[in-house]
Amino acid sequence: MCVHSAQSLCAIAVECQERRWDEVLSYTVVVKRVQDGRYTVTVPALNGLATEGDTLPQALRMAEEAILAYLEGLRAVGKQPPADLEEVPVALGDSPEAMVFKVTVEEAAAIA
Repeated sequence: MCVHSAQSLCAIAVECQERRWDEVLSYTVVVKRVQDGRYTVTVPALNGLATEGDTLPQALRMAEEAILAYLEGLRAVGKQPPADLEEVPVALGDSPEAMVFKVTVEEAAAIA
């Protein structure tokens, strides 16, 4: 729940929404192609949640499944889904390329 003083509400416009479990959320994912041609995916907003796939489309599908499972785990322990990060650092490291995508999930699908 968001709580603001009357003074702060008058001074600035504050978007105050409680995240619900029936909403659609988007998370930034970082996709890297590794030396063997596979793709690794990390979700920085979800404590560095990671997965992989043989192809880019498969890696993105795996990311969606991993995000849904992570959010389902949060819900099971009574926690709210975190917001996405506004900035995501990307370091190539040993990877020949990196890409950034938004993966959108509908939480109700994971918990129904």
